[in-house]
Amino acid sequence: MQSYSKYFILGLLTFSVAAEASQLSGAPETGNTKTKNFFRAAWDWLIAPDETLDSTYIYQAPTNWTVSLENDLSRTGALFKTRGHLENLVHPTGSYSYLWDVRMQSEYSDVMGAYLTLGPITLGWGSEVGKQSAQSNNNQYFCLLDAWYGISFRYNSIYNPLRSTLYNYTTGFQRQINTHTSGHFRSLIVNAYYAFDHSRFAYNAAYDGSYIQRRSRGSMLAMAKYAYGDLRMPKNDTEFLLFCGGNHRYSTHQLSVGPGYSYNWVLFHRDAAPHSIKGLHNLTFNATLSPMLTLINRLNTYTGTFDENGDNFQMGDKISAAQKIHFNVFARAAACYSFGRYSLNATFDFNRFGLHTENTEVYDDEISTYKSKCRFYDWMASVMLNVKF
Repeated sequence: MQSYSKYFILGLLTFSVAAEASQLSGAPETGNTKTKNFFRAAWDWLIAPDETLDSTYIYQAPTNWTVSLENDLSRTGALFKTRGHLENLVHPTGSYSYLWDVRMQSEYSDVMGAYLTLGPITLGWGSEVGKQSAQSNNNQYFCLLDAWYGISFRYNSIYNPLRSTLYNYTTGFQRQINTHTSGHFRSLIVNAYYAFDHSRFAYNAAYDGSYIQRRSRGSMLAMAKYAYGDLRMPKNDTEFLLFCGGNHRYSTHQLSVGPGYSYNWVLFHRDAAPHSIKGLHNLTFNATLSPMLTLINRLNTYTGTFDENGDNFQMGDKISAAQKIHFNVFARAAACYSFGRYSLNATFDFNRFGLHTENTEVYDDEISTYKSKCRFYDWMASVMLNVKF
């Protein structure tokens, strides 16, 4: 994922500026002049103010660049639980119910991030500081946000040991085993929105301070969310993989869409000087709620086999299971205080996505019935300082 993310971001940037440059009129040009006009059009698009805004409700700061520092408390992880019953037809006394539990999660981590914004485009990167809760924990962020539409990408990657527990309900036997090396968990969260009252409501006013909500206002939204999670166990840790039945990787994809409502509550506002941000003071709180319909929710399980001695692990099949369409809820809250060229905002964001499966496997001498739950989660509470230039 990391090796392709930079090309994806560059592709989005190129597409955006090319769309604006294609609207230029005039005589055909070639060579350096055409190239200069292309980049000039791209620059004008990035810094141009939105003339469709109702200035009674929304104020757009007359700045080009914004530098941000963020400190967040977050936790990311993956949980996979299987409850099952094994019925031994030859030796009924060998039948038992069991719980298999695999966990991988970072502890509460303190991540420091830096962001650079030009117009509606923001790029950011963060890494864990202080006491390490995982062997490696970092994230990348890209967004294209305007007052009335936007899309954001947040990628997180952690390396951490795995823990697996097997519990036999029939006999009370319990055993826990940890990996000797780290597993790898990755998640990608994509959020997109469209605000219908885009002339009087700025969705991102409380999240980055690029727009100032002068009067309280709300708007209906159209929202979409894509969540991807991928848990990879260390394939060289044969004892752990054998204990877990040979499954060495789990991945899930989830796509949800739905209507929503967002409201900006302006607690305090004092206008800036004309054509400047000097003297600006504003305190805005935002709450967003969206009941979403999950259209795609698929779990992929990657199996493997061992030789007779339990060594020489070989990757096997990919088993894909899908869940029926269901509802979930997306919620977000933020507060932002803007003063002059500075703004300070606090945000809470929570993402959880998972899948439930059940199956019965029949063999010559036994019947295995099980129900599995795979859940990936990622939440973050952050504080960010923004400086406009």
